[in-house]
Amino acid sequence: MSLERGRKRLCKVEYNRRHHYGFTDETGINGTVDDYADSLNANVLLEYDDHSLLINAFKNDEGYLGVTPKFSAGAGNNHDVDGAIIGYTHSHRWNKKYYTKLQLFYDWNERNLSRSAADDIRANILGQQIGGSLRNIV
Repeated sequence: MSLERGRKRLCKVEYNRRHHYGFTDETGINGTVDDYADSLNANVLLEYDDHSLLINAFKNDEGYLGVTPKFSAGAGNNHDVDGAIIGYTHSHRWNKKYYTKLQLFYDWNERNLSRSAADDIRANILGQQIGGSLRNIV
C-alpha cells in the first residue's frame, strides 16, 4: 500500500511472504524457523521559502537467527528494528556572491531482539545522534 503525491512517495508498507524451513543450529538442534521481513516506511518533506523539513520514520519486523544462531539464544523469534530521522535545512542567499546553508538533524533507532528460546529474554539496543553543519559559500 502506498500513498503518493505527485512523484514523491510518502508512505510504503510491505508484508513479505513467510518462508517456513528446517534449521539446524550451531549445537546440532533441529527445528523450524520463519524467514520474513515486514516494513513500514513513512516520509514527509515540507518546504517553505528558504526552509525545508524532512521526516522519515520506519518500523521493520523480521525473522531472526540470533547473534549466535542457536535456538537457546533466540533463533526463530522476531527481530524489531524501528527508527526516525528529522532533518532541517535553512538556505539563504545574501546576494549574488554569498550563500549560507544551515543543516540540523536528529536520528533515533532501536533494535529489539530475542535472547532465549521462549522469547522471554530480549535485548534492546538504542542509538541516538544529533548533528549539524553551517556552511558559507562564496
